[in-house]
Amino acid sequence: MPSATAISNDTHAVVGSGNVTLTDTHGRVDVTSGSGNLVVRGAKDEVRARAGSGDIDIEQPAGNVVAEAGSGDIHGKGVPKNMWSIRTGSGNVTLNVPSEAAFDVDISSSSGSVTLGHPVNTTVQGRIQESKKSVVGKVRGGGPIVSVHTGSGDVQVD
Repeated sequence: MPSATAISNDTHAVVGSGNVTLTDTHGRVDVTSGSGNLVVRGAKDEVRARAGSGDIDIEQPAGNVVAEAGSGDIHGKGVPKNMWSIRTGSGNVTLNVPSEAAFDVDISSSSGSVTLGHPVNTTVQGRIQESKKSVVGKVRGGGPIVSVHTGSGDVQVD
């Protein structure tokens, strides 16, 4: 399994089929796998992770996060300090965010459920529609946006 530790420059990795693990990176991370799992832990800058058919795990990111999976699950853990943009075609998304974190949410699933374990304040204009597939609002007064969209999968934010 390719891996790197304590990288001081930007990291760019493309793997056709295989797993990649990056730990404690200090520059921007841009990692892509056609069919393999991607793990990024402790990134100090922006993370861009793309997997065609594989899972993506991002833990304790300090910068922006852009994660996209064609057919794989995405797991995130940490405090959103900057924008998180997460997309899957057919996979579940699970985010573990500490209970004291403040952030904005824009979360939806085309054919799955959305579960949010944090209090969300919303402003309603127009007609109210009951939906378990979409949540837009502010958690603890708001902050960086956490945008999650999946085509056919569930979204869980705890």
